[in-house]
Amino acid sequence: MKLCTENHPTVRVRSLSATYNCIGMVFANRRTWIDPSHVQMILDDDGYREVDRKDVRPGDIVIDRDVDGSLTHAGVVISNEPDLASAHWKTTVLSQWGADGEYFHDLGDVNVSLGTPDGFYSERRP
Repeated sequence: MKLCTENHPTVRVRSLSATYNCIGMVFANRRTWIDPSHVQMILDDDGYREVDRKDVRPGDIVIDRDVDGSLTHAGVVISNEPDLASAHWKTTVLSQWGADGEYFHDLGDVNVSLGTPDGFYSERRP
């Protein structure tokens, strides 16, 4: 745990369970591992639509991809607030890091192997 907090200063532990992955946390209520190749089908079948960063709300989903464009990670947005000092958004996410546990963290503060944020999705209707 010490290494995780040293390399990722915004991390706060929620759970150290390894019974599900990030996608299982997001889409299956922490009951199972779901292969990343199934995410697009889930988004389509469940009526998710992509939303702009400024329109992201708590409960929306963030998807991360690797340098090759493959989906590598998913999390649930906990908060998304404008940071007036920096003129950027401060987004807090809850996500499961493989078998390493579930964490609250800043949007981009994840292990490099989990990819980088690539899009936000919501079930909300316009």
